[in-house]
Amino acid sequence: MMSRTLSAAGLSLLGLLILVTAALWHYDGNVSALLHMDATFGTDQGVASGVVLYTDGGYDGMAYYQIARDVPALFFGGEITFDSPYRFQRILFPLLGFLLSLGQDEWLPLAFLVINLLAAIGSFLLLTSITKKVNVHTLTVLWNPAILVGLLFSLTEPVSIFFILLFFWLFERSGRRIDLASVLALTLSLLARETTIFLIVLLGLWFLWKRQWKDALYLALPILLMFGWQVFLEIRFGDIGFQANNNVIDPPFVGVWYALQWAMTEQGIQQMYRFSSLALLAVVLPLFVLLSRDWLRKRTRIGLLPFLLSGLTVTMLCMDSHMWGVITSIGRVVTPFYPVYALFASERDSGALRLLSLLLILVSCTAAIGIAWQMHPYILS
Repeated sequence: MMSRTLSAAGLSLLGLLILVTAALWHYDGNVSALLHMDATFGTDQGVASGVVLYTDGGYDGMAYYQIARDVPALFFGGEITFDSPYRFQRILFPLLGFLLSLGQDEWLPLAFLVINLLAAIGSFLLLTSITKKVNVHTLTVLWNPAILVGLLFSLTEPVSIFFILLFFWLFERSGRRIDLASVLALTLSLLARETTIFLIVLLGLWFLWKRQWKDALYLALPILLMFGWQVFLEIRFGDIGFQANNNVIDPPFVGVWYALQWAMTEQGIQQMYRFSSLALLAVVLPLFVLLSRDWLRKRTRIGLLPFLLSGLTVTMLCMDSHMWGVITSIGRVVTPFYPVYALFASERDSGALRLLSLLLILVSCTAAIGIAWQMHPYILS
């Protein structure tokens, strides 16, 4: 089992490196291209020399780069150059980047890549340690949009998924009880990506339903710590970052319907992005039907993983249309969906789930390859 796990991890790491190499091909191998740094942003922030600056807009990775540069000022006082509490609430990833790069700006892009690669492979190793399996289901924890887009855009999702799986690993080792170590893992995931709150709330509801009061009480700790972090950000910035997430939930299928309408009316690259995001419905919608059937047939015997996955699947289907509009949004926003799905599918293994796992890998890899090969006009700082 161990040799098979290490072989799968090694091959997966090679595949991820090939994908990253393809993404950097157009930029002479410059790792800073993964930051997706906007030229105006880079110029205003005075980024290090040699950073790739896109002339057609940027993405969140550039924010984490600047936050990492602001870490000393954030914690020890001084001028913070990037005023965005919404991004600062995801402090863990830029903090790790700052530490690994030893505070050297020019090393940050490579540090982010190394962190995400280690988080991705670490997630796979944790999952296989829990499930004692290496199969198509366990591979979905690597080959999903959150991991792949996270790698290609220097984003926080791989780190968040790693700590979610660390939580489940600790949870299993403690006899499916919550303790301080598992609470710490959840807190770190939450500080990497605030949408871990979806998982925490569902876990809390489960333990309340089961009258496991101590476990439910433990789950209040990550929320309290996150609240404390939000208070700190409000003091530093005069604004609360979490409130920016207010407009992401709609009634079920409303966002999907609007995104489908947009996909049918738009043309060119924008239409391709719409259809790439809607391709996730090939996984999410059948999974919703399968889970609904289980609830109807054996409601009294539903376990923890089906409960969590049901809640996260419904959450996916309730995302606003602007989330369903592009694969880089809907593919990442409900981050806990992927580790919970991998755990559930590995445990429940069936022909239908194998097909869904293959579809998830296919959709994710197709979208990632398309993103990697897209050339953006750029200059160097």
